[in-house]
Amino acid sequence: MTRILTEEIGKQPRDINKFIITQFNVQSIYETLDRLEVPRDRAHYIMDRYGYTGSASIAMCLADAVEEKALKKGDLVVLIGSGGGMAMAALALEWGI
Repeated sequence: MTRILTEEIGKQPRDINKFIITQFNVQSIYETLDRLEVPRDRAHYIMDRYGYTGSASIAMCLADAVEEKALKKGDLVVLIGSGGGMAMAALALEWGI
């Protein structure tokens, strides 16, 4: 999913500054970044503090990244959501605040 998205916007996974991925398992986030060949510190996560929060996890994680000042104006951010079965979605955005 991420490779398709980055290809559509003319970027490579290494160009992404921050990944915010469904917060159900930190090891799956690490595996995703490892497969994309990007450093693990590009992921922001909150599950260590809040546990699994379902569909709210991406919004909560984004809000936490803002509060922690983990995003800078101009950063390329990818949000990746997954659900039951094969449901997946991804969004790339340039942070403007």
